[in-house]
Amino acid sequence: MHEVTQIALDEKGNLLLPPPLHERLRLEPGMILVVEEGESGGLRLRVPRESTVWIEKEGFLVASVTSLGDLAHHIRRERERRVSTLLHRIGIGL
Repeated sequence: MHEVTQIALDEKGNLLLPPPLHERLRLEPGMILVVEEGESGGLRLRVPRESTVWIEKEGFLVASVTSLGDLAHHIRRERERRVSTLLHRIGIGL
């Protein structure tokens, strides 16, 4: 069964998602969402599967991404993850 959630647009035309939906989908600033138009005129908003693959190659961390915005988002997430790991290692975990 599909869950139906109503969303609104603000005065600038931005989508306003209810906090429970935002949390359940684990949405983060900078994420790219996909909007698909159906044959009957409806729209489907979905969160794409992880589009970045991090690979260590000859001492470098290499990413395969679909867009520069996607790359910036994933670099920021990877940096935050590494900083958090280092802080926990030295006992300053946040």
